[in-house]
Amino acid sequence: MRSPGSVLTGDYLKIVREISDNIRASRYLAARSVNRESLLLYFRTGKILSIRIAASDWGDAALAVISQGVQKNFPGIRGFSIRNLYNMRQFFDAYSSSEFLQLLTVPDMGYQVPCSARLDMAFWIRP
Repeated sequence: MRSPGSVLTGDYLKIVREISDNIRASRYLAARSVNRESLLLYFRTGKILSIRIAASDWGDAALAVISQGVQKNFPGIRGFSIRNLYNMRQFFDAYSSSEFLQLLTVPDMGYQVPCSARLDMAFWIRP
C-alpha cells in the first residue's frame, strides 16, 4: 500500500491543480453573474422609481415609504435604504439612454467594460 506522501505526486498533483483551477473559474463566473444580476435589479428598480415619481406628485419623500415597504416584505434585506433607492433612481436616469443596459442583457461572452466606464458606473452604484 502506498503512503499518503507518495499519493500526492505526479498525476495526483495535476488533478488537484486542475480541480482547483475549475473551482476558481466557477467562483469567478458565479461572482460575475451575481454582480450582473445586482446591476440589473438596481437599474430596473431605478426605472420604476424614476417613472413613477416623474408621473406623480410623490417627490423624493415617497422613497422613505417605499424603502420601509420593501424592508417589511424582505426582513433583513440590505441595500434598499432611502439613500440607495435615490442612487438607483439616479443610476437609471444617468444610463437609461446609453448602451449600458445592452451590455448587461447580451449573453455573457466575457466582455470587458472599458476602464473609464467602470469608474463612471462605480460612482453611481457605490454604497
